[in-house]
Amino acid sequence: MTILRRYLEGTLSDKDIETWANLIEAREDICFETRFEKQTKEILYELANPTLTQPLDRKRANVLLEILA
Repeated sequence: MTILRRYLEGTLSDKDIETWANLIEAREDICFETRFEKQTKEILYELANPTLTQPLDRKRANVLLEILA
């Protein structure tokens, strides 16, 4: 996900990512690649809900990118 790379580069904050993920998560008109659909939805949920899951930090961003690789 490009958004996680931008977070790691420092151009986006964890709050920017949370806001973005909330907007994407709420849309029903966006489809994901079938083979990554489940992982993508789980990651979006995590990014949109850091207080319910875990806060985003550099280590977690790298883990999430590895999951999608």
